[in-house]
Amino acid sequence: MFDPLIQLERVTADFRRGLPVIIAQESTAPGWGLAMAAETVDARGLEALRQLGPVHLLLTHNRAKTLKIRLYTPDLVALPVPPEKDQAWIHRIADPAFDFDQPLQGPFD
Repeated sequence: MFDPLIQLERVTADFRRGLPVIIAQESTAPGWGLAMAAETVDARGLEALRQLGPVHLLLTHNRAKTLKIRLYTPDLVALPVPPEKDQAWIHRIADPAFDFDQPLQGPFD
């Protein structure tokens, strides 16, 4: 097993490079997921994620509040990415820099 700080550094570097990262949970309910940084996801990466199952955009509570998304969880909001939406939609939702260019992007479920 790797040192947790080394793992965190590797994950951070991979996210910055636009690489997918496996997130695993080994506690009471084992499971895993594949994550990519919203800022770096491209069409090919999004399609690869969709091949694995439903895609969700994880947002902080602060970002979700800005977008007027209801907060159902204590830490993050998992916003489903509809099949007809592309990586540009993900970039617009995740990045506040687009808020003035395309306001009122909802409604969100």
